[in-house]
Formats: sequence, C-alpha cells, structure tokens
Amino acid sequence: MRRSMIPVSLPLVGSLLMIASSVHLPPSNASIVDDYCAANPYGLDGELSQGDVEDLSYLAFPQTSADMRNRFGSPKCMDARLDYYKVAGTLGWVAIEFAGSEAIGYRTWAGE
Repeated sequence: MRRSMIPVSLPLVGSLLMIASSVHLPPSNASIVDDYCAANPYGLDGELSQGDVEDLSYLAFPQTSADMRNRFGSPKCMDARLDYYKVAGTLGWVAIEFAGSEAIGYRTWAGE
C-alpha cells in the first residue's frame, strides 16, 4: 500500500518551532526561582509562613485568583501561569498555578 506524504512548507515548520520555544516551562529548582524573582520582582512581601503552606495543602482547587490573593497576599514574583512565594525561614518556594483567572494547584521547591 502506498502512503502519500503531506507537503509542509518551511514557514509552517518555523512557526511550529517558534510556538514550541514559547511553551511555559517552570523552574526546576529553588535557586532558579531565586534568580528569576530577583530579576522580576512584583510584591514587597511575597512570603508564606509554614502555616500558610499547610493551609494551601488543604485547599480544594480550583479557587479564584481573588480568593488566593486575599488569603496569601501578593506574590514575590510571577509569570504568565505561576505566582511565586518564598517560604519564610527556609530556602524553599511555593508557586500557585493559574489557568486564566482560576488557581488550579500549586508546586513547591525545596531550597538546597
């Protein structure tokens, strides 16, 4: 059986490469978050206590962004999908993940 090939123009391939390079990839460790937030500060505080982190672990998601900001305050820094908070007294970070205006979960990075 003969298979036909679909021609792909080079501009399309270039567009796909550009899209792939703009995909959001979260930081892989706490020191990268440190560097990112130092270069892109947002909030003056942006720190969570150990109790705040525990409270976050009990939340049912999704939550509204307004509810999250009212409860945890402004983040230390943010990007298109994550609000980053320093964990007080540690080298660790917590990031609340958003899809549009809804918080859909969180991630943590332990300090080294």
